[in-house]
Amino acid sequence: MYSNIVLTGGKSAIVGKNVCANYIKENNIENINNIEIEKINEWVNKVKEALKNHNKEYTNISVEYSLIKRLKDNNELSNNPRISLIHTNTKEGIAAAKINKIAFERDFNAEVTLKDVDFDIDDRFNLNKQLGEFMDILVTELQKGAVYDTFFSPTPGYKVMSYLGYVAGSFYGYRMGYLYEEKPVLQEIPPMPIKFNVEEIIEFLPLIKKIENTEIKLNDLTYSEKNFIEENIYLFDIIDDFIVLNAFGVFLLKGILKIEVYISDSIKDMLNKKPDKIKFIKGQILEMIRKIQKFKSDNNSYKGELMHNKSWKIDKPYLYKASRDPFRTIWDIRDNKIYLYYIWFDHDKYEREYTNKNENILNNTKFSLFEL
Repeated sequence: MYSNIVLTGGKSAIVGKNVCANYIKENNIENINNIEIEKINEWVNKVKEALKNHNKEYTNISVEYSLIKRLKDNNELSNNPRISLIHTNTKEGIAAAKINKIAFERDFNAEVTLKDVDFDIDDRFNLNKQLGEFMDILVTELQKGAVYDTFFSPTPGYKVMSYLGYVAGSFYGYRMGYLYEEKPVLQEIPPMPIKFNVEEIIEFLPLIKKIENTEIKLNDLTYSEKNFIEENIYLFDIIDDFIVLNAFGVFLLKGILKIEVYISDSIKDMLNKKPDKIKFIKGQILEMIRKIQKFKSDNNSYKGELMHNKSWKIDKPYLYKASRDPFRTIWDIRDNKIYLYYIWFDHDKYEREYTNKNENILNNTKFSLFEL
């Protein structure tokens, strides 16, 4: 049963031959684009009268409504679902979303959240950031439920919302739902596997941060930097000879670019003695951040690795145990900041020391920022 529903929203609720669109024509209600944005609620209050006598057995309210109705007819919808509808911040987008909200609450006893997004199609620099923000909003709503109880369909709305929505959902393991227009048949598309080279990202992370924060021209890059851009072009755009992170790059690297990592004095001293371990540790931290983000989507995902302390019957701080590499760390996360207390590279040493370290680790531990 699906209890968390995440949809993108279009304008089908108020255009075409749907019940509200017909009501607008029959009652000579002013076109939504001709009214002031402050009066949208008044306009919606007029149009929603069309829903009062609408037979709930019919789906001719909107594409979004048809998706939810199909889930209900298939006995796949929970009794009180949570529905998130992400729509454009346009008059049509806002009004259609409000109509859908009314119908969802009435017919499906749903708790409905509306999220608006801006798309400035006249400014490609700004549009990249906005599309990345859309993907981030989408994932935030997806992560309110687990992979198994979340139905996700980014098909209504702009085509770019469908494409980027599928990519964002895939990265966290969510399937995409799609409703055939000719027949009310619901299909689910599995997530596509998405991976990126962590070691290469580490090596060029200073360049990525510079691209994110300043204007850099392609011709100003070194030969190796140009090669990195070309080999990872799915993360970047070239606009007027400037290199920028594209929407996928903004979304994918946001966790790495925004999160802060702090290390204890003992780790700092160890790295001063073993500088050859720095690159390895950075790679492990980036992999750990990726797993933390996935864990937010599905509490069963990577729990054994991120919270290996449970096997020691210890609650906090957490113990991270990498699946393949000889890397163990005592860690915690607060306010989007990761704190690393202690690190082991040797399994036997970790087995001998962990319990004692954990008992004393929280007292008088000092931290300093660790640049990824």
